[in-house]
Amino acid sequence: MNTFKQTNLLPAMITYEKQEYKNIILKDIDIFDIPSTESYSLQYFEECNSERVNVFKNNCYLILYFSKGECEYEIDFRKIPVKGGSILFLSPGQIVKVLNQSAISCYRIVFSEEMFNNYNYANQTVQDYDLFIDLCQTVGFELEPEKEDYLCGIFELISKEQESTYKTSNSYIFQHLLTVLLHQFKFSDNLNLVGERAIALEYKKHVFKNISVKHNVEFFCKHLKISKSTLQKATRSTYNKSPKDIIEEIILLEAKRQLLLTDSRIQEIGYNLGFTDPTNFTKFFKRNIGITPENFRKMN
Repeated sequence: MNTFKQTNLLPAMITYEKQEYKNIILKDIDIFDIPSTESYSLQYFEECNSERVNVFKNNCYLILYFSKGECEYEIDFRKIPVKGGSILFLSPGQIVKVLNQSAISCYRIVFSEEMFNNYNYANQTVQDYDLFIDLCQTVGFELEPEKEDYLCGIFELISKEQESTYKTSNSYIFQHLLTVLLHQFKFSDNLNLVGERAIALEYKKHVFKNISVKHNVEFFCKHLKISKSTLQKATRSTYNKSPKDIIEEIILLEAKRQLLLTDSRIQEIGYNLGFTDPTNFTKFFKRNIGITPENFRKMN
């Protein structure tokens, strides 16, 4: 028997936050975020059968563990089937669709980057875990029964700390428990692979940060102070993709997000993503997606 608070899966409608991009005309859309009065939260909820499609933009770090039921999520335009024993890791900025679902039961952990980084005892940041990096190959896992029991134990401990009145102590303990949880899903202890993964993750973070300015691999190699061959090896071993592939995937992801979330003209979206000629943006999008940006927006 769990002691968690039950709450609705869907976020409330709030004002959209400011973006770095220029000339963006934002649509009203559901936003899921952690309350301003909290730095983390653990909740338990149950949902009945539903055929409606719910869409929201995620604004926080979010872990969803499904103890029973079935549904389908679409995270950044990629469909992921979910059932009892599944766990999902979502990061800020991702577009989430909740598709057809049976009756489900779910534990939900939300937390801010500031809380995780400020209370970390091992000098790690949340960005050190590629579970929360956009375009990570693994967004969700199906758990073995023994790991399910282990995670439920962690959730119970977090719930007890959340009910305590010692807020500062709570944040330290929550961060430590969360680190224990995340370490259950680390990819490898091989030092060579860890080093290459670190390079690939750092590269991906810099691409996301500078995607509206630079599209060439040489720029990022210079910024990271590594050779192109070193970067190539790191991204191949980590994601089985070339550095150029990653740049193009991030451009396409950001393009899809802006097409869905905004009413901005195609030309303006192209400019925001570093295309000085809107025709080149349309050609690039169609070559990779198979349809024009206009048709993608209509279909979504």
